[in-house]
Amino acid sequence: MPPRMPQNAILCGDFNLEPGGPEYDALVGPKDRIYGRVPYIDNFVDAWVAGGNREEEGITFQKSPEYNHEHRLDYCLVSSELADRVKKAWIDELADGSDHQPVWVEMEI
Repeated sequence: MPPRMPQNAILCGDFNLEPGGPEYDALVGPKDRIYGRVPYIDNFVDAWVAGGNREEEGITFQKSPEYNHEHRLDYCLVSSELADRVKKAWIDELADGSDHQPVWVEMEI
């Protein structure tokens, strides 16, 4: 038997997907045409949005020969029960250690 998984989780990384795409919707739930994105207990919440930013904003990957526009491809997702603990989220635009910019999330533990 695999070990029990925790109910709360934080999932971070380079997902190579954009907000609003089908993969993003699979992680955080679909957008309702009236109420917007409604968090469900069994879905993740984008910490970027929980931190007060707009879903379609933010750039973590710049234009390149392969991609003709800037993207937000890097995420920190939190289980829905942790979403209220996110105080702020930001992208470190000055970091130069990768072709992606890091996403920072401040949470109340």
